[in-house]
Amino acid sequence: MQKIKFLTVAIAACAFVACSSASKRYPDQTTKVNLSGKSVLIVAEDNASGDAAAAKAFAAAVGQKLDTVKIVPSVPAPAQGISRTYAQFGLNNQGVVDATNAKVVTLDQILQLAAKMGKFDTIVFVSAEKSGGMAIPKTISIDLYAAVYDINAKKVTTAVSDTTTTADTGLVAQMPLKARDIVSALLDGSPAK
Repeated sequence: MQKIKFLTVAIAACAFVACSSASKRYPDQTTKVNLSGKSVLIVAEDNASGDAAAAKAFAAAVGQKLDTVKIVPSVPAPAQGISRTYAQFGLNNQGVVDATNAKVVTLDQILQLAAKMGKFDTIVFVSAEKSGGMAIPKTISIDLYAAVYDINAKKVTTAVSDTTTTADTGLVAQMPLKARDIVSALLDGSPAK
């Protein structure tokens, strides 16, 4: 009987963790983003999985969802976390970029890395970060962030964040799903899964 109770509680906890979501979006949940005609650069960071193949799959999924291969190959060490920072500018500052933030200074390094790929007017930042939230065994709690940044206006036009969990195995297959979910939430206004 105690085993059944334990299993019931474990299943309920799994369902709660899997279904819980802390999605936030700027400007609102209904605004659609149209990037047609824009020259888009992707900055994708997987700082959650700790798996190089999963990180590449994460970035590739963002590129597929945005229909571009112009992805910064790697984010320089001083710039790591820049995607979360720019998403927070949208979510917490109504898109206003804090020029004194250390991550803003590192944007020039990213643009220099991307110069060989072309000239860009828009950056889409996407990030998966390890969450401090409660996770059940064999899972990873992840905070997902995404933002659209208008380079000329120096403003975040759209941003979204969400908290989710994933199994700690099979990350190469799971991280692209998380990337597609957060990019869908960014572009379409639907909450990420």
